[in-house]
Amino acid sequence: MNVRRIALIAMTVLASTVVGEPGTHGATATTPNGLPLYQFIDSGAGPLPWNAHSLESSLQGTTMLGAPHAISGPNGAVIAYRTNHDHLATFSESGSTSTNSTGTTVATGQTTTSWTDYTPNNDVPTPAGDPIPFYDPSGNLDLLYVDASGHLILFTPNDPITPLWSHLHRGGAWRPFVPTDLSALTHTIAANGLASVQLNGPNATVAFRTAQNNIEVLTLTWEPGEPIPFLNGTPATLRSNLKATNPTPPTTTTTVHPTTTTTVHPTTTTTTTTRPVTSSSTSTTTTLHPTTTTTVHPTTTTTIAPAPLAFASDPIVLPGSTPQLAVITNHGDLQVFTNSPGATPAWSLLDVTTLTGAPQVTGTLALGANPTTIYLAARTSLGSVELFSTPIGGSPLGVTSPSNPFGAWTILNVTGAASGAPPLGGTLFVDATTTQVSIAGQASNWGDLFVLTTSIGSSTWSATDVSVTAGSAARTVGAAVTGTQVGTTLTLFAAGVNSPPPQGVGVYAIPSNKWGKAITDGWPIVSETGGLGTQSAPWVGFTSTSNVANSPDFLMGQSIYNSHKRVTWLSFWTVSGPMRSEPRNATTYYNHGFAAGAWVASQIDQYRSLGVGLKPDWVILDPEGYPDNHSGLDAPGGSSNAVIAQYATYWSQMLSGWSAGIASVDPSLNAGVYASQSEYRNYGLVTSSLPVFVALAFGGGGPIPVPGASGSNIRGFITFNATCTPPSALKSQENTLLNPPWGGQFNTLQFISGVYCPPA
Repeated sequence: MNVRRIALIAMTVLASTVVGEPGTHGATATTPNGLPLYQFIDSGAGPLPWNAHSLESSLQGTTMLGAPHAISGPNGAVIAYRTNHDHLATFSESGSTSTNSTGTTVATGQTTTSWTDYTPNNDVPTPAGDPIPFYDPSGNLDLLYVDASGHLILFTPNDPITPLWSHLHRGGAWRPFVPTDLSALTHTIAANGLASVQLNGPNATVAFRTAQNNIEVLTLTWEPGEPIPFLNGTPATLRSNLKATNPTPPTTTTTVHPTTTTTVHPTTTTTTTTRPVTSSSTSTTTTLHPTTTTTVHPTTTTTIAPAPLAFASDPIVLPGSTPQLAVITNHGDLQVFTNSPGATPAWSLLDVTTLTGAPQVTGTLALGANPTTIYLAARTSLGSVELFSTPIGGSPLGVTSPSNPFGAWTILNVTGAASGAPPLGGTLFVDATTTQVSIAGQASNWGDLFVLTTSIGSSTWSATDVSVTAGSAARTVGAAVTGTQVGTTLTLFAAGVNSPPPQGVGVYAIPSNKWGKAITDGWPIVSETGGLGTQSAPWVGFTSTSNVANSPDFLMGQSIYNSHKRVTWLSFWTVSGPMRSEPRNATTYYNHGFAAGAWVASQIDQYRSLGVGLKPDWVILDPEGYPDNHSGLDAPGGSSNAVIAQYATYWSQMLSGWSAGIASVDPSLNAGVYASQSEYRNYGLVTSSLPVFVALAFGGGGPIPVPGASGSNIRGFITFNATCTPPSALKSQENTLLNPPWGGQFNTLQFISGVYCPPA
C-alpha cells in the first residue's frame, strides 16, 4: 500500500501540476450574502419552548456568507462559517456538564462563548465553499473546505514541538494553524461544494465531488501526538456509471395453464346475383348506399432517452467501521457506495431508492445518527421530507436474512406523518439521539424555520414553527439550517433573514372576525386598539375583558400567528392624562405616560406564555383618553403662543414617559404616537424621537394638508371615513396615501363600523 506524507510545502505546488480542468463548479448550499447568524434553543419548557437571538454581537459584528456548519464538542457547540470578509471563523459556546442518575449529560453552570478568525497571519487560502468543522483523533478542531482555485484544503492546528512539523517547515516561520492542500496530493480539482468526513479510530474517510462530477474518496491517518495527518493509501475515484449491486428480487413461480387452440376452417360463400327484368310497365328504384373510406395515418412514437446518470449532490460519508458514502443522482435516486473489505478492496453500489420504492428526491442530503441507526433526509421536488434509515453496521447490500436481520433500509414520508408540516426547501438538518429524531428546515412557501420531531419507536411526528414561537425578530431564516445536541438540549443555527414590516396601506378597526381574512386577502398592515384610557392608574386598561387572553391586541396577534404571514402590526393604546385632582405639570404627564407604557408592555409580554410568540411592530400611544381635549394634551382654543409652548412640554414629557415605561419592561418593543396634523405642528412633534402616525380623514375634499405638519419622523397616516365601494374609490384612497403630498410608509384605512372589504 502506498503511503504518502502530507507536506506543508505542498501549498506551493502550482495548479498546473493538478490533473483535470476546473470546469464548472457545483454550488455550495448558500443563503444571501452578509446575513446575521441566529441561534434557536429548545429549552423544553412552556407552551413556546424555543428561544432565539442574534449572535452578531458575539461574532465581532461579522455576518455570514454561505451557510453555517456545526459540530458538538465536549462541552458545547462549534459553528464554522465564512465571514462577510471571506475569512474562516468559528463561534463556540461551552459550559460545564454533568451526568445525571439516568446517564444523560446535562449542561450546568455558566455558559461561555468565544469567536476566532483564522485568516489573519495564517496564510489561509481564500475559501469559495463553506468550512466543515470536525474533531481529529486528538480532540483538535479541524476545518475542511474548497478554496477559490478549486483545491480541497485541510486546516489544522499546529504544534511546533512535533518532529513532523520541524521536518516539514525546514526552519520557516511558525504559525498556529496550517493549511494543507489535499488536491495537490490527490491530483484532483474539487467542485465548489461541501466535503464530508467521518472518523474511525486514527483514520478519517474524506469524500468530495470533483470538477468532473466524480466522487473522490481518501483516507487520512493521524499518528499519536501529531496534529497533521498523512494520506494513507491511494484515493479512489467513484463514477456514476458503476452498476448497482442491488439484491436479486425474490424468486417468482409462474404456473402455466394448458393452452387451448381452436382451428377455424375457412367458409366459402357463393352469391348469385339475378338481374331484374325491366319492362315499360314496371318501375324500379335503386338505392345506392354511401361508401365510407377510412384512412389511418401512421402514428409516430418518439422515445426520449433518459439523461445520462450523474451525481447531483455532494457526498455524505456515513458512520461505521466500513467506509460508506451516500449521494443523490440526477435521476433522483439515493445511492450508497461501500468499500467492500478483502484482499483487493473494491467499491460496490446500492440503489436505496430502488430497494425501498422511495420517491425521487432532490437537493442535498442531511445526515443524523445515534449509536444504533443512520438517518438520511432529503426533499422531493414538492418539498416533502423523505427519511431513509438503516442500522449502523448493517449489510452493505441492505439485505435482511436470518444471519443478518438488521440490514434493511426503510423509508418514511415525514411530511405526511407530521400534521401541519409545510413543504420544506433548502438544506435540511437531522438530529438523532437515543430518544428522539428531529428534522429542521426552512418552510419553502414563507421562510419560517420548522422542526419535525418524533420519539424513537413512535409513528407520529409533530411540526413546530420555530420562527414564530421563538420570540425572535428574525422570523424567517436562510435556506440552510444546522444544529447541535448538547445533553438534552437541541440548538439550531441559521441565517436570520431580515423581516422588515411590509409597507403600504392596510386596515384599522375592522370587525375582529375579519382579521384573518384581511391578512389572507393581502392587506399588508393590520391594526386595532388594545385598550382605552381609564380614570385611575395605570391610566389605560381593557374595557371588554380583564383577561389578557381575550384582549383585542392579543387576539390580533393570534390571527397573525395563525396566518403564517408577515404583516405589519400596529397596536394602539388610548392613555388618559391628569385628572382634575392632579396637578397639571410636566411631571404628572410623564408619570401617566410611564405607568401606561409599563402596563401595556407587561400585557404584551404575556402573549408568549399564552402561545403567541409575536409582538407588535409599534406600540402607539393614542391621546384620546380622559379628560377632554385629547387626554388634556391640547391647549384650549385661542391660547397664546406661550400656553401652546407649555402644552408642547406636556406632550414631550408624556411621550418620554410612554417610551421609558415600555422600555423598563421590554426594551425590544418600539414605542410610537398617534396625533393629528395640527397637534404635530403646534406641539413640536417634528422633534420627537418617536415615530408619528398622523390622523387624516377622507370626505369634504380631504385629506387636506396642514401647513407645517410634515417631518421625517412621520411613518404613516391613519385615515378614517374611507369607503369600500366602488373599488375605484378604494383604489384612489390607497393611492392618495402612497403619493405626494402624503407618501406614508405604514398607512391604514378605517371604514364605517362593521364594514370590511378586500384591497381594490
